[in-house]
Amino acid sequence: MTSLDRRSFIAYTSGSLAVLANQWAVTEPGRFAHFAAPGEVDAEMLDWLEATGAELIRLATERRRRTRHLLDAHLTTVTEFISESRYTPAVGQRLHTLAASLAQAIAWQHFDERRHASAGRFWHAALHNAHQRELGAGILSDLAYQLLWLGDARAAADILEHVIPRTQHPAARSLLHLCQARALAVLNEDGRCRRALTAAEKALDTVSYDPAPAWCSSMSHAVMRSVNLSQRRGVSQLVYVLAS
Repeated sequence: MTSLDRRSFIAYTSGSLAVLANQWAVTEPGRFAHFAAPGEVDAEMLDWLEATGAELIRLATERRRRTRHLLDAHLTTVTEFISESRYTPAVGQRLHTLAASLAQAIAWQHFDERRHASAGRFWHAALHNAHQRELGAGILSDLAYQLLWLGDARAAADILEHVIPRTQHPAARSLLHLCQARALAVLNEDGRCRRALTAAEKALDTVSYDPAPAWCSSMSHAVMRSVNLSQRRGVSQLVYVLAS
C-alpha cells in the first residue's frame, strides 16, 4: 500500500501486527513506494506541505480539538499528491514520509480518545508509508505501546523483538529496549527485563554523530537513572516507573 486509502482500513489483531512487524523487518522500505515520472509537485509546494504538516503535528497534542480536522485535511491533501501527481523518487520519498508522520500523529489522537481500532489502522497505514527505517521503528514502537496498554504485553514484546536488531541509531535502540523492558516487566520476566534495561543503557551511552529520530526526544540519561534506581526495588516498581 503506497498511499493511505482509508476506505480499505480494517481492524488488526495482535497476531497480524506481529506478522506486520516481521514483514517490516525483512523488507527494504523503498520497495513499498511507486514513483511516477518527474512533473507536477514543485519544490515550493512540497516545502509548504512539509512545513505546514510539521506545525500541525507539533500542535496536535496541546490543541487537539482545533487541529483534528486540519490534520485530517492535510493528510488527505498529501495522499492526493501521492496518488494523483507525478514526481521524482526523492520527492516521492518526502511525500510518503510526510504522510507517515501525519498518520502517526492522528493515530496518537485516536489512541488518546480510546479509539484503539482506528488508532491501530492509522499506525499501520503510517508504517506502509515510512520509507525511513528509523521512522518505521518508531511507528512499530507506538503499536507495541498500544498493545501493552490493551493488556497484550506478549505481543508488544514480540513486536519489539523484531524491531530492535534492525534499528541503527543508538538513541532509538535505547528507547526500544526500554519499551521492551516495560513489556517484560508486565510479564514478570525479571531476567529478560533487566537485560533489556542493561542494553538500553549501553545503547544510550553509544556515541552517534547522526541526529536522533524525533520520536526519541524523551530519551535521556535522567530517564535511565530513574529506571536503574527502581531496579533495586523489584519488578513491581519497574512496572510503575516504566509505565509513567
